[in-house]
Amino acid sequence: WGKINAHEGMKAIANTLPTPTISCSNTTPCEGETTYLTANYSCPGWLYIQWSNGQYGGQIPVTQSGTYRVRLVSANDETVTSEWSAPITITYQPRPIPEISGDLTVCAGAYTELTALNGVSYVWSNGATTESIIISPTANQNYSVTATNAYGCTGTASVRVEILNAPSGDITCPLDTICQGSTTTLSVSEGNTYLWSSGETTSI
Repeated sequence: WGKINAHEGMKAIANTLPTPTISCSNTTPCEGETTYLTANYSCPGWLYIQWSNGQYGGQIPVTQSGTYRVRLVSANDETVTSEWSAPITITYQPRPIPEISGDLTVCAGAYTELTALNGVSYVWSNGATTESIIISPTANQNYSVTATNAYGCTGTASVRVEILNAPSGDITCPLDTICQGSTTTLSVSEGNTYLWSSGETTSI
């Protein structure tokens, strides 16, 4: 009683496989990335490597958050297995959704300021690493910024800054000459606001 014969002891040992461990390339990847789980074990013979999510293999790709385990299964007798490994948890981190604020139309030769939002650090397409940049483009131009959040994940936003054409400022007059004491009307067709040398601020 309480004893096991040699044959039964050998059978008990044969029905046991060592418990594997798991290593991972990155347990906190960013959204959209793939991380890999690797089963570590030391056991000769033909084996299946079974993961708790239903996959098989010594290394598996992971693309979503979750808790994973792995065990060994004998290829000769699938009732012979190891214990499930200690769990490993993969937690996917969100990427930032950056925005760029500022005037996206500017007169030739003028300056405008672009400001990046929703990150903790930034890299602009012109090489700047500040939150805001001051630009004076000479032609229509695209600007982009890559924002990094507290998890180390990145996101990119871009805008197009366009140059406004200056109005011609041509003045029209119905008469080439007028008599002294008479009046005529001067007008300008382009522009949104006006300032005449006389101080008037209308287009006519």
